[in-house]
Amino acid sequence: MLRPVWKLLIDAWHPVTYCLEDIDGRIVPQRNYNDLAPDHREFDETNLARQHGGWGQSKPTLEFHHTLAEVMHAAISAGLRLERVEEPQWETEGALADLPGGFTSLWRKLWLLQLQQALEARGAAGRPYHGHI
Repeated sequence: MLRPVWKLLIDAWHPVTYCLEDIDGRIVPQRNYNDLAPDHREFDETNLARQHGGWGQSKPTLEFHHTLAEVMHAAISAGLRLERVEEPQWETEGALADLPGGFTSLWRKLWLLQLQQALEARGAAGRPYHGHI
């Protein structure tokens, strides 16, 4: 639940670029964009762990792919309004270098709109609201 003045920031892999792979300088689909099945991967370590001797083990992980439409509809259904969206390029080389690496969106809860609708439903339309949210 978001408080009235809070915002929601979604910062994730770009869902289109997530489905692609650079193989010998060619962009090759790695998975179907509309395939929402979990992606089973082995997580071996991070760059920071490698710099300090590594973990020495691998852990199975699940990653869940969501289309842009799925993310947008979920936020809108939760009563959020889009304030800003960016598709930043990440530092990468090869065929994927010119594609967005991330998808970042900033959302705000439509508290005032919900309050107005609630007041109208109670027959309070036309009377100013002087309270705090």
